[in-house]
Amino acid sequence: MFRNRLSRVLASLGISLSLALTALAGPAVILGAQASAIHTATALPGAVSPGAKVAFDISFALAEDETSNLAQLYLTAVTPDGATLLGLEPGDPSQGSCTTDVDLSCSFGAVGPGVEVTLRVVYRTPTTGSSMTVPFNFNTTGATSGNADKGKHSHGDSYATPGIVDLNGSGDFAGEYIQGGDGLQVFDSQALHNRRNPQSTLVNAPEDSIGVTVGEVAGSTFPCPTEAGTCFGQWSIISINDGAEYPGGFSVVLGYKGNIGNATFVHVLDNGDVELIEDECTADPPPASEMDPGCFLISSSNGDSFVTLWLTQNGRVSGN
Repeated sequence: MFRNRLSRVLASLGISLSLALTALAGPAVILGAQASAIHTATALPGAVSPGAKVAFDISFALAEDETSNLAQLYLTAVTPDGATLLGLEPGDPSQGSCTTDVDLSCSFGAVGPGVEVTLRVVYRTPTTGSSMTVPFNFNTTGATSGNADKGKHSHGDSYATPGIVDLNGSGDFAGEYIQGGDGLQVFDSQALHNRRNPQSTLVNAPEDSIGVTVGEVAGSTFPCPTEAGTCFGQWSIISINDGAEYPGGFSVVLGYKGNIGNATFVHVLDNGDVELIEDECTADPPPASEMDPGCFLISSSNGDSFVTLWLTQNGRVSGN
């Protein structure tokens, strides 16, 4: 009887000890938990013409309250078919180094909470297709000291961070990332034509290393602002450097098939504000005093009209 009772007691102790050891083993699961991070790949601009350049602003940062430290952070990306990896701009990431022979491969070293790693990578997009996705992927290695860090280093995490850009082959659109030495003009390439292309848009960008898109949409796409009374022609849509303002101004050239005669122009800003551009510029480029709300110059060539508008901000413009 005593022997049976002792066996039951020992069995009970064994079960209790096993449960206790399982509970103690619980924190080991935390060692494999992925560290909380914010990681992005933003296309500049968000849409480009097929075959044009695009840049991706890429960032990775551990959350401020994250308890893990990354012993090593890497970034890799296989270049998509038909695309070309052109390199980093400027030449290095915010920390560490990258190689850009065919595919992207970067090593950033250790990263702790609150530290942000940034880089800008430039590609030439394929000449066909409706979009391009670059499979950027951050990954890590763990501490080399076993469990001595008590779970404070992350082990083998992977952070897929795809970069996506739309490819727009319309003759009424042009978009690209402007890189030094390429020239600063962005324009839709379709020639003026009475029916097929009655209006064109060209932007002389104010600086390089920015994304620029231009294009036209039908006049009925947006209502004519009440301040303008009536509008004519298409709306020319302009996006420069994600909405940055340039007090020194930049010029936009609108081409119209035929003679538009005397005209003024309306500029609707990205925030919805309306500017009426009613004064001719006294010079090209004009003095700073004429930049608010802007001014214009009209010329003609082969019976067609060309309007140079000087603006300081994004938005859409139309004749009125």
